Amino acid sequence: MKKRLLSAILSFCMLLTMAPTVAFAAEDAEAGTASVPELENPATEGTSGGIDWKAEGGTLTITPSNSPESDYTKGQMVENYGTLTKSDPEDAAYIAALTAAGYTPGSNGHFYYPNTETWVSDSPWKFLSDQITKVVVEDGVTSIAARAFRLPNVTEVSIPASVASIGKLAFESCVKLTTVNWTGDWSSHDPMAFNGFSRCSSLGNGYELTDWMPACFYVNADSDSIEGTQFTVDFDKLNGRLQDGTTYPRAMFRSVPKITSATLTSQLNVDYIFEYSGIQSVTIADDQTSIAIAAFRGCEGLTSVTIPASVTTIHMRAFADSGLKNITFSGSTSPTFGSFAFENVKLDSLTLNENMSLTEAVKIIGELTREGAITDSTTITPAKFANFNAENVVVDGAEGEAINHQSYPLVKNLTNIGVQGVQTR
Repeated sequence: MKKRLLSAILSFCMLLTMAPTVAFAAEDAEAGTASVPELENPATEGTSGGIDWKAEGGTLTITPSNSPESDYTKGQMVENYGTLTKSDPEDAAYIAALTAAGYTPGSNGHFYYPNTETWVSDSPWKFLSDQITKVVVEDGVTSIAARAFRLPNVTEVSIPASVASIGKLAFESCVKLTTVNWTGDWSSHDPMAFNGFSRCSSLGNGYELTDWMPACFYVNADSDSIEGTQFTVDFDKLNGRLQDGTTYPRAMFRSVPKITSATLTSQLNVDYIFEYSGIQSVTIADDQTSIAIAAFRGCEGLTSVTIPASVTTIHMRAFADSGLKNITFSGSTSPTFGSFAFENVKLDSLTLNENMSLTEAVKIIGELTREGAITDSTTITPAKFANFNAENVVVDGAEGEAINHQSYPLVKNLTNIGVQGVQTR
C-alpha cells in the first residue's frame, strides 16, 4: 500500500514538472514562432509545374524540368502563383509569424514584404526575397506565371524567346528592376500580349516603350498597365500595337512621369488612363462625348484644357487634384458633371462660348463654384457671364439645378427668378 502511494506521489510530481514545458510549447505554437518552417528555413531549389528553380548567389534561375509535375509539360510554369492570402482563424499562427518578421498585412488577408508596397506572391521562392537580385529564365521555358516574380530587390531579369506568354503582374512592383534582357531570337516570335511590368518604378529610363519591347508584343484592354514606370511613349507607334477594335487598359499610364502630352481619343478615353501622370498638355479629340473617370486626376503639370462641343459628360474626378488654371468650354451647352470632377482645382480663368445662353453658362459656373474651382480672383469671359446685375431671369424648370440662387454665384443682385415649365431634380 505504501509503495502504491509513493508511486502515485512521484507520478503527480512528474506531471507538475512537465506542465510548464507543455504550456510554453502551446504558447510558441500560438505565437507562430515555429509554425512556418518555410519562413524560418525556406527551400532554395525545387520543381514547380514544368520548371526547376534554384536560388544561389543572389540569382534565381528557372530551367525546364526533366521531371515535370503531373499535368505540366517541360518548361511550362504554373498559370498563376496568386497572392499569399492568410485570413482564416486557423491561419492565426502563420499570420503572427509573418507579422513578427515585419511583413505588413493588407486587404483581404494579403501581405506586403517588409518596408515595401510589393505584395507577396505564393511562389516557392517567396521567402527568399532578401537574397534574390537577379532572375534568369533559361531557354526552353515556355511560359512565365502570373505574379511569379514580385520580388522587391530584383534589379535584372533575363527572358528567352522560348517564352510564349507572360502572365499578368509577373514582375509587378519590382521597384529596383532596371534591366530586362530579351535573350535569343525574338524577331520571328508569334504575337503575345504585353504583361508583367506594372509599378516597376525604376524601369524604362532612357527608353521609348515600343523601342524597348520586342515587336511581337501587342496591347489590348486586358493587358497590364505600365503604371509608375519611367518609359516615354510615342503614341503613333504604340497605337500600332493596339489590337483592332480595342482600347488601352484602365490606368495604362497612371503615374508615368515622362508622358507629357497626348490626344484623348476613343482608344485612350478609359478610366484612370493618365491619373497622376506627367501630362502637361492634352487635346481632346472632337469626336469624344465624355471624359473618363479620373482620366487626368492628379496631373499637376496640366494647366490648361479645352473641352470641345462634342463632350456631354465629364465623369467623376476627371480633373480632380490637377494643376488646371485655365479651362475653355467650346460648346454652347453645358456638359453634365460627375462628382468632384474638378475637386481641389483653382482656376485663373474660365472661357465660355460667346453664343452660350445664360442658363447654360450658369450651369458651368455654378458647378465649378460649388467645387471651389472658381474664386473671387477667377476671370470669366465673355464678361457678360461675370459679375452682372440680373433681374426677371426666366429659366426652364426642366434644367433643375441651374435655377437656384446658388447656381448664380457671381451674379450681383439677382432677383425674381421665373421658372418656366416643371422643375425636375
